[in-house]
Amino acid sequence: MLSWFFEKDKKQEDLIRASQCLHHCLHKFFSTTNKAFDILNSHLNGSFSHISVNESAGIKENCAEVSTAISKIREVTEHTDRLVQKSLEPHLYNKITLSGVSLQEKAEVAKELNQATMGILGGICGPIAAVLFTKSGLENFVSLDDQLTSSPVWSLTVADLLQSSRDISRLLCGAKSQRASLEEATRSLEEVQGVLKPACEAFDDIVCEVKAYIKLITEKM
Repeated sequence: MLSWFFEKDKKQEDLIRASQCLHHCLHKFFSTTNKAFDILNSHLNGSFSHISVNESAGIKENCAEVSTAISKIREVTEHTDRLVQKSLEPHLYNKITLSGVSLQEKAEVAKELNQATMGILGGICGPIAAVLFTKSGLENFVSLDDQLTSSPVWSLTVADLLQSSRDISRLLCGAKSQRASLEEATRSLEEVQGVLKPACEAFDDIVCEVKAYIKLITEKM
């Protein structure tokens, strides 16, 4: 009996950790999306308004809002990317997405592009940001809500993730035994987290890279 109490505490901790991690991941996805909006508003004449997590809405609905926002980012950046391709020689265009090179080399590429375009594309930061976003695989983030359509976690609101382990397990598993419901609820949360967390981190890496490149350009030009 005593061992079950210790085991139950561990299972409750696992459930709370999984639910809080998923809650944090959702908020980070929105925050990263807003950073991308800021880049487009500053350098591509965008007019995007920040989005925020709706705690009272479902997790699926919030994921769908992020997917819609990323689709809009793709639309704007792909349009500019096509203009850049038409305006630059292929060898110059290909240099924009240089990977594994030093920041100094990237700065030199930006200077070369600026001299080659002579203002045709406006400021150089916007076109470079557009190309980087376009080539980063944003299409991988626009259907996240479709990857886990059968998950019971979709029935939760974001605010539910902050409830007690007992309440979360009841919401996800109904009237099953406490031991079984804690384990099943944790597995369900970790399954969704296993899809959203890597995607969130990858998207954040993309946005951070674009921001760093733009900062480099503005400092070196």
